[in-house]
Amino acid sequence: MNKVWFITGSSGGIGLAIVKTALNNCDLVVATTRDGVLKTIKKNKNLLVLPLDVSQQNQNVFGTMRVTRSVLPIMRKQGQGHIFNISSGAGYCGGLTAYHTSKFAVTSFSCSLAFELASFGIKVTNVVPGMFRTSFYDSDKIKTDYDIHIEDYDTCRWQNNFMQENSKHNQVEDPNKLAELLYEVAYSDNPPLHLSVGADAVAVLEDFGNKIKQDTTNWKDKTSKTNY
Repeated sequence: MNKVWFITGSSGGIGLAIVKTALNNCDLVVATTRDGVLKTIKKNKNLLVLPLDVSQQNQNVFGTMRVTRSVLPIMRKQGQGHIFNISSGAGYCGGLTAYHTSKFAVTSFSCSLAFELASFGIKVTNVVPGMFRTSFYDSDKIKTDYDIHIEDYDTCRWQNNFMQENSKHNQVEDPNKLAELLYEVAYSDNPPLHLSVGADAVAVLEDFGNKIKQDTTNWKDKTSKTNY
């Protein structure tokens, strides 16, 4: 049976790649954009484009939560469904505080959601992409200028050069291949809760896990002796 996909952020990047992949496989797609227009795809009987703007709700976290809350009644009623939340490898390493923190929050939300929804037959996959070749780093997408100048941070303001370099669209990761992988996961019998995509993301998560294991091992003799 063909699936129905409800996809946010469909105007470009990973979202658009997922729309194309689902349509190429004859699935039904509800694609949402801020203005309800998707000019990059020809008219398709399996495609419905709707307006949805979550940018005013802190789209990384609260927008994700609000969309999830809206679709859950349908999924619970039908006793099945699969939620893909897009986190980031940035959530597992240091960097721009607001963005990295919000992406780690998406991971935490996904874990709690998976626990809550397991009994309803609803699956959750927390997708952790690395550096994919999209317009994400274009100058009109992300603001790196500071609102308040704190001189203590002047020596570590690397983000402007980082954004400029990545706006050249030289990233090696292909969003279309990510979309194909997500499609495969959607049809698998045992999908993962955590899905790191891209060699860079895999390396970041492995390093993150190793650091947790190392700290836990080094301190467990003391931290495990806190009972009465």
